[in-house]
Amino acid sequence: MNFVKALALLLATAPTITADVPWFVLVSNTEEGQGFNRCGAALVHPDIIITAGDCVNKNDYLRVGYRTDKDSEIIMTPRFIYSHPDQWKKNGRTQENLPNDIQIIKMNQAVEGIEPVKLYDGCCGYDDDNTQLLNFAQAGSPKDVKDPPNGPVGNPPEPYIMGGFEIASSYEKRLKEGQVYTEEFVHCVREYIALPGYHAQLDEDVQFCANANTSSPCDANAWGSPLYTNEEDEPVLVGMASQGQCTPGGLPFVYTRIAHYYDYIRQNICRMSSVQHNNTDCSEYIFEN
Repeated sequence: MNFVKALALLLATAPTITADVPWFVLVSNTEEGQGFNRCGAALVHPDIIITAGDCVNKNDYLRVGYRTDKDSEIIMTPRFIYSHPDQWKKNGRTQENLPNDIQIIKMNQAVEGIEPVKLYDGCCGYDDDNTQLLNFAQAGSPKDVKDPPNGPVGNPPEPYIMGGFEIASSYEKRLKEGQVYTEEFVHCVREYIALPGYHAQLDEDVQFCANANTSSPCDANAWGSPLYTNEEDEPVLVGMASQGQCTPGGLPFVYTRIAHYYDYIRQNICRMSSVQHNNTDCSEYIFEN
């Protein structure tokens, strides 16, 4: 076999990582992408990302264009962190912090060469019950967590116990992608209540659920991960993982509705950033000095 044929065969059989979500951001407390904190996030403006509440801390690293722990387009740090002001009023806890589970972060500089994802404005029924097939992207896998209440606990090396569920010491180190359908909200509430630990009250105006996928991670590292549509090859951010825990049967994730926060996010982008981008028209907002 000559060199050209051998190379072609190698390329055909080698695993590939798609680049459909270059705007995906991994939040990590280590520059290498490892460590306890591994929230997902989305680049929504050249210097702005959004994620779930309490995901980003001032010393974290923001790996924009994350594909594996060794492969990110750009590594940034947060410059300013803004959590929804009503985030803690109804439950006062730092975990499972529904219902206003959203955090907007200005990075230390603008990203070049990566197009931010568009925000869903509620136009098209993308987050309606059982009507849409949506794409997920998350930096984790089902092996990250074993849920002890309804089945035997596995034996990962020295797991860390947090909030009644188990975070394994090893985890998937590459971006996981797939598709899920939105779920009926009444089923979502019923399954959510059955989970161990503290439960904030779900609000159908603010949250929706998606069903299980064999490769979607059911873990605490999934907070902030995007759920999006790719209509006409133009990604639109529809939801953001707000509750990572799953039942052994595969509880659908609880997602924050981007449409509910559409104006809120845009207004804060304009307030926080001086960078211009055609995704966000800031001319309608007037801010006092």
